[in-house]
Amino acid sequence: MGAHNIKQTTLSSELADLISSKQNELTREQVEAIGRILNSPSDSSTDTKAPVADSIVEPASKDIVKQLITKKMFNSVDGKPDLRNIRFELDQAIKSVYGEMLTMLIEAEMDAHIGAGKWGRVSAEETTSNDELGEASNESNEANPKEKRKYRNGSYGRKVRSSMGDLTIKFPRDRDSSFNSIVLPKGEKDTFAIEEQIWFLASQGNSARDIANTIERMMGCKVSHEYVNNVIAAFESRYNEWASRTLEAFYPFVFVDCLYLNVRNESGSTQNKPVYVILGINKDGHKDILDIAMSSTSSAETKSFWLERLDGLKKRGVKDILYISMDGVSGLEGGVKVMFPQATVQRCIVHLIRNSCEYVNTTERAEWCRDLKPLYSSADEASAEAAFDTFFAKWHPRNHIAAEYIAERFDKHMRPLYRHSSSVRKIMYTTNAIEATNSSFREVVKKGVFGGMKSVISMLLLRYTYHLKPKWDKRAVSNWPSVRCELLANPITADIAAKYFKR
Repeated sequence: MGAHNIKQTTLSSELADLISSKQNELTREQVEAIGRILNSPSDSSTDTKAPVADSIVEPASKDIVKQLITKKMFNSVDGKPDLRNIRFELDQAIKSVYGEMLTMLIEAEMDAHIGAGKWGRVSAEETTSNDELGEASNESNEANPKEKRKYRNGSYGRKVRSSMGDLTIKFPRDRDSSFNSIVLPKGEKDTFAIEEQIWFLASQGNSARDIANTIERMMGCKVSHEYVNNVIAAFESRYNEWASRTLEAFYPFVFVDCLYLNVRNESGSTQNKPVYVILGINKDGHKDILDIAMSSTSSAETKSFWLERLDGLKKRGVKDILYISMDGVSGLEGGVKVMFPQATVQRCIVHLIRNSCEYVNTTERAEWCRDLKPLYSSADEASAEAAFDTFFAKWHPRNHIAAEYIAERFDKHMRPLYRHSSSVRKIMYTTNAIEATNSSFREVVKKGVFGGMKSVISMLLLRYTYHLKPKWDKRAVSNWPSVRCELLANPITADIAAKYFKR
């Protein structure tokens, strides 16, 4: 079917969105019929882009306002119009017009389907030239002309939901039930994406009953909490598409972190299961979630599990990673060395400090963390070594277990940071990106227990789609131009960075 542009109406953005979303499915005949119905003639010989509503919307909206003002002036007191409830009456008037216009659009579709106006009828011999009917032989049409005729068969009241509330429209039908509206297909009860509204509210952590109440209060549509649950469950179908989407070739920084969620097993009991989130920063400094994976605790520690996840990233287009920050998952480091051998694996400093605090009294933890900071945030390696000596001399007599815990990890996890510039180090050791992401995820999942892996993943994906990604797309990581220059200047990363960054 040919694509035809339809000029959007200013009376109702919802109606415009509805038409716009269907415009690629409309045939030329349907566009012209819509133009005729809405008093906006379309001359097929000169322009196939029919201006559907532009000629009637503005006068119609003006008439609504004029009628309301006249009514209010008639009911005026002391010469002043009574404007009480005018917003409500205006909404009701626009709702009525919207329902009429929706009915006219569907009538226009029926005209195109039948091939004649409301009181006409035509044989299929005359309509088989339409794209949607395909090509039929003239011989068969001539042989059975009566069998191929199309007739209207009245109309029936059809209830639909809209952002203006519930509507009942007159829906036309034909005798052989071959008509299927593109504007409002069979089985569809919404003229707007009510699912989008439900998904957005769910992404904020609202319960099904809260969402149902909000939809009714804001839109005048009564929906059950069971319906809301079904809509949320339907979002699971998007996961496969999201999880198989093509990724960018280069991510300078990748972070892997874990959060634990209560998941109900088939037996009905609940269990804390780890959900691993892989977050990347692309060459433009924008964050994105590359993968979300749930696993049993035992399998997540294996090299084979991470080989599978990292191989999935490569198959989806990832070629180069410079740095991978993680929380010491043994299997992950082994998988990275196989799949991305050029990447530098960096232990997450935040998690290292958090783990060390387990050996420190609660009253001393603030002082402990304050003394640790110079070890990973000094200006250079020499300053960091001096800070470590001071730290160890102070804390070893007081808490030798905690001090030795840090001493064992200083050379392996903190000293290597100083092979890189300050801006790069800051991104690597702060891990604010992944910490903030998981904190956002916890906000939406803290209210309950999930029925399985799919429900967990779909809820996290909702949060990502409606809250995280819109923010990330708008702004890059702080000080990204300096980070890019430092990656190009550092001999360790220069060769790979030069393939993707313009000097």
